[in-house]
Amino acid sequence: MQSKNSLLIHNIGTLISGDIHTPLHKADSLYIENGVIVEVGSSKKEADIIVDAKGLMVTPGLIDSHVHPTIGDFTSAQNSTSWMTHYLHGGITRMVSAGELHYPGLPFERQDPDLFKGLARLTKSCYDRERPSGVKVDAGTLLLTSGLAEADFDEMADLGSKCVKFIFYPYGKVPGEDEQYVHWAKEKGLVVKIHSGGVSRSGVSVPAGADLILRLRPDVVGHINGGPIPMSFEDIDRIMEEPDLWLEISYGGNYGAAIHVAKRALKKDEMDRVI
Repeated sequence: MQSKNSLLIHNIGTLISGDIHTPLHKADSLYIENGVIVEVGSSKKEADIIVDAKGLMVTPGLIDSHVHPTIGDFTSAQNSTSWMTHYLHGGITRMVSAGELHYPGLPFERQDPDLFKGLARLTKSCYDRERPSGVKVDAGTLLLTSGLAEADFDEMADLGSKCVKFIFYPYGKVPGEDEQYVHWAKEKGLVVKIHSGGVSRSGVSVPAGADLILRLRPDVVGHINGGPIPMSFEDIDRIMEEPDLWLEISYGGNYGAAIHVAKRALKKDEMDRVI
């Protein structure tokens, strides 16, 4: 029985697999049911919607692992959702929040666990219901602040949040607290991300260099090439010696540092840990 929501894309010229090791697929068709790819290289001839690719390239949607979702018509950094439509036109179909921090007037200098936890809950609850232009947004990233308890990490995991992030965190204010956060987060299945290098608001936080990152051992080193200020190449090299750390390159970061990371990763055949 034919699915009510089926799609057949045929006559594909080049099919990109999404696998960095075998990037090209020999198939020339895709069969999709209810938004899920069921067959690659299908022999099916019928579907609710049939698209002739006319020899064009078909590729998986790109994932932007570092966005800052907001709510409302306008914030001091960007409007609310039309920028996501522009991203979609560039092939990005999914976005992962690196923290909902571009709300105007958000008091980063005031360490308020309830405020930042509530902000994560609000943004996730909204984007779980809204897909701007069809783009999937994984929102609800908790910005780590001093004074959180283990129950707060349980609450975020139960909510379905996927990530917590160190940015504007007062490192050293409470000895051992930051390491405890990493332990709790990983124990609950939450990905730990850190804003590496210098921060965009002077005096709000200590820059995160290799010593701090290697002490905390997060899962993802955010924009290792700078956001806005990169670490030294020496610090970058130290971090790249640790195989369990994912390295994020930002297209808005320092190009020299990005090239340095890419060349070193290619030399060590480790491009699959660079996002």
